[in-house]
Amino acid sequence: GYESLTFEDEYDLEMDGFFMSNTFGFGVVRTRWVRVWLGPQVMFSVSSGNLENNSDFDITLLGIGIGPVMGVNVNIGKLVTLALDVGYHLRFYFGTGEDNSSSKTYYDADYEVHEQTPFVNFSILFRFGDTY
Repeated sequence: GYESLTFEDEYDLEMDGFFMSNTFGFGVVRTRWVRVWLGPQVMFSVSSGNLENNSDFDITLLGIGIGPVMGVNVNIGKLVTLALDVGYHLRFYFGTGEDNSSSKTYYDADYEVHEQTPFVNFSILFRFGDTY
């Protein structure tokens, strides 16, 4: 998926990037129409951007997140499932930034960002060859 990040600290960072998350869901309730599940989710991301007040300072961050998630899947017919999940991530971002301006002063920095993020996702799943 796509993510837009804003980190506000001594310097404000505006970042855009892509992430991939994988949930290991263990069914608590499973009927023909509803499945309630819970488990851990892991997330990996790559983001890039710059300082809010300096567009010549480019930053690239790699991220990893982990946390609990729970959800409900509601089967609508044989092919479609509506899914809602909520969770909480502990996220860690690591990366570097460097000055790409034409000035004679060169500056680079290492970044480390820790974040705690609640989230809610809504999904539409299409199933083929699935049995209950």
